Amino acid sequence: MNIINILAKKLKNEIELFVFDYDGTIYDKYNNDYNHKRAFSLIKKVINNGCSCLVVSARCASFLHIQLQNLRALYNEKGEKKETYIGGGNGTMLFSFSKSGLSTLYENKLSFKEVTSIMKMGKKVYDKLKIDISDLNAEGMLTHADFLKTVWGQLIPKKFIALSKLYEGMCFCEEAKVSFVLPNNLLLHDTILHLFKKEIKLGLKGSYHIVRGDIIFLQISKTFPTDPKLHALNTIINKLKIALTKVAVFGNMPQDNDKGILISSHLPNTFTNAKSDISNPPFYIDSHNRSSVAAVHHFVKRLIE
Repeated sequence: MNIINILAKKLKNEIELFVFDYDGTIYDKYNNDYNHKRAFSLIKKVINNGCSCLVVSARCASFLHIQLQNLRALYNEKGEKKETYIGGGNGTMLFSFSKSGLSTLYENKLSFKEVTSIMKMGKKVYDKLKIDISDLNAEGMLTHADFLKTVWGQLIPKKFIALSKLYEGMCFCEEAKVSFVLPNNLLLHDTILHLFKKEIKLGLKGSYHIVRGDIIFLQISKTFPTDPKLHALNTIINKLKIALTKVAVFGNMPQDNDKGILISSHLPNTFTNAKSDISNPPFYIDSHNRSSVAAVHHFVKRLIE
């Protein structure tokens, strides 16, 4: 019996807090079988099983835009339910949702002045490396184009949208984070990350979290003395006064924006659906001919059903 099967048996009905990254972990943009509706069905299953749930993702406004109505419907159903927590902007902003609606636990927002500076600095890096709009990942450009057409209401201030439009899809900003589309040339990514960190350190006084979300996006947000996703996780663990052995964490980027919750947290039950040479934990959930996101769904269900 492999380690995942041993853990599935050992942890069955023992987990009280499930922690999920979103894109590539419980949502698969490349597989409609694991679309936003299916991702929410897993969150709902966790909540209806009497557990708490924290979704900590680079998404902030876009997560709320997609899932807020689903959360309202869930908590309008009969019966007591524990809260769902949303750590947006990689944990820069933290919300809770219950029968009384959405509440803010903390916000570590980027100011409009900071966002303006970050976007100028990013453009400077791209100009230095002679990276043009045509060199950028087409999927990322389409995502930002869709964001620019979305009606965000109060989720994103209008001046942030107007600023994003000046960059023609290269980057998109909200109060939680700034996202830059990375170039198709993967060999440039480490250099870009290094130059972004250098420019922002020289140009701004605050502390910032600069990380790849995947091979498509680079993300910049405010940070804390610890990794912001880890800060969100620790905040919820302390709020719930929950034993660390009762927490299960899932993410698909153990070397990048999930490193805080999967590795630096030093929690015993952390899991990834991405193959890596990292020593356990995080424990690797083998897909066994499923998609990597399907593997997470299947394993979580083994823990609660």
